[in-house]
Amino acid sequence: MIPNPPQQLLRATIFHTPRNPFVSENALEDFVDGGLLLGNGRVIACGDFGTLRGQHPHAVVRDLRGGFLLPGLVDTHIHFPQIRILGGLGLELLDWLKQHALPEEARLGNEDYARVVAKEFVFALAAHGTTTALVFGAHFQAATAALFETAEKAGLRVASGLVISDRLLRPELHQTPENAYRASKQLIRNFHGKGRLLYSVTPRFALSASEAMLEVCKAQSASDRRRIATACGQQSNRLALSLQQRSAGQRMVSIASPCRGRSALRVGDGRRRRNRLWLAERRAPGLYDAAARARRLPDRPSALTLSGNARWDRSSGT
Repeated sequence: MIPNPPQQLLRATIFHTPRNPFVSENALEDFVDGGLLLGNGRVIACGDFGTLRGQHPHAVVRDLRGGFLLPGLVDTHIHFPQIRILGGLGLELLDWLKQHALPEEARLGNEDYARVVAKEFVFALAAHGTTTALVFGAHFQAATAALFETAEKAGLRVASGLVISDRLLRPELHQTPENAYRASKQLIRNFHGKGRLLYSVTPRFALSASEAMLEVCKAQSASDRRRIATACGQQSNRLALSLQQRSAGQRMVSIASPCRGRSALRVGDGRRRRNRLWLAERRAPGLYDAAARARRLPDRPSALTLSGNARWDRSSGT
């Protein structure tokens, strides 16, 4: 029988929020001379170092004073295929997608290349202290599998999925609804609930998915209450394009109307689907009231995440 390794007691300044800061006062706790007790790969206790040392005198102390201990960070909106194209400033969002993002995403159709990028991406998450992430995956099954496999080996909690679309992107990024369903079903079978992995059904955004494609998303999200992740907000030129599509007679899978503050993922007839949505909100400055959208969410099994100010340079973000 292999004996359990000795407990470790890490000593450093500690900050953490063991209670929900949105509903509890004084949720942040800090210990100037803190202790974090670890055993069998789990956190056993957190508090004042002297107190924990007295309670666990045989624990091996690792002195990290001069640094800080924080819980793993959570990133609620990040794109795996875009790790190599950070930057590309000075362009509107749609121009940036066309010139930088989509060509790079198409390269992930090469499985060997995708595996190299997956390692770079997962390493970058861990190196920056991110241990949980909602990740926009790739448009290719093999590349998405590479992301899951790499995240599992690293021990990260990743929710991701095959990004599906069938219009208005580069042709090599399009799938048929039938192929998207088969590929996603296999990825779900192989990775959903494996270790710390979760599968997130991922239509790219309103303009890129037809009604038939959204029906695929509905079918996949129905079992096991899988998450749906999609971009919800609209930049002014994307909104104009959506209006052009509507005037041309295309039934929009999803419509976000910034000027009226509506926020819903909709299928052609406009009915709201009560799936659990993780919405990646990209705010075009001055176009709509994000707070008004957020107030509509408590009565729906949805969550709103903000993509942060990383997109301000492209007249988006928040």
